[in-house]
Amino acid sequence: MLHRVNKKIMEKVDKKLIVDTILVSAKYRGIYRPTVERIVNELVGRYPVKDLEKAVRNKMHQVWGAYAKRKNLVKHSQTFQTCTNNYKLSKNNIENSAIKYCLLPVLKLQTSTDERINILDEYYKKIFEITGKPKIVFEPACGLNALTYFWMGEGVKYVGYDVDQRQIDFVNQIFVDCGVENRARVMLGDIFEEKYIEADITMFLKVLILLERQKKGSSLNMIQKCKSKYVVVSFPTRTISGKKKKMREYYKKYFMELIDGQGWKVEIIDFENEVVFVVEKIL
Repeated sequence: MLHRVNKKIMEKVDKKLIVDTILVSAKYRGIYRPTVERIVNELVGRYPVKDLEKAVRNKMHQVWGAYAKRKNLVKHSQTFQTCTNNYKLSKNNIENSAIKYCLLPVLKLQTSTDERINILDEYYKKIFEITGKPKIVFEPACGLNALTYFWMGEGVKYVGYDVDQRQIDFVNQIFVDCGVENRARVMLGDIFEEKYIEADITMFLKVLILLERQKKGSSLNMIQKCKSKYVVVSFPTRTISGKKKKMREYYKKYFMELIDGQGWKVEIIDFENEVVFVVEKIL
């Protein structure tokens, strides 16, 4: 349902109060303030004042809350430390199989990374066969996928943005525990608001559809915004319930039409439950 912008409503709304109220709630405490402000600004005037806060919460749940399992972070942080303590870990060695083993329960906390677990051993190998081994990988909406850094191999530096401070602290503490904090880190940042860093590869893994739900037509702009030779974009090939519904064919058609006319070279990697597009841009 479309809502017309009502300028009179916009003048009456206390946007700061709505943002403050949302950020003190248990569910959204620690979320990047500019993200909440952006969503409020996008929706103000489209709903009556009494319905605006609910609309903002619904939007945030749609694009973030439905995929987050924050309450398990503390538990899994302790589990990870216990697990790694049971092994003789060599810090600064990201190839350590014990670290990967101990991370598997953590990666299961988000649907996107959970679905990627069975293909991780081949995932970045196949991507890097096309791009070459990168020096810097940037992921502007990383979530827990930042922890798949340990599958990228030696010599790679990783930077991610995320809007959830508690999740960021969780991920960065694991990087510290494993002695790779100088090579991998996640920072607080909104994919729509921040400047992108220069990198060899920028990754948008299963996030373009979420971007479209927030801002229609934003996907192509995000790719154009990248300061990297290669952009890696992926889509799921199954629904959360496991049904295929010809999603692979749909997303291949959707993405190729999205970038049509850009003059970019594209190679496609078909994994069992994820289709990956490796885009070589003309910088």
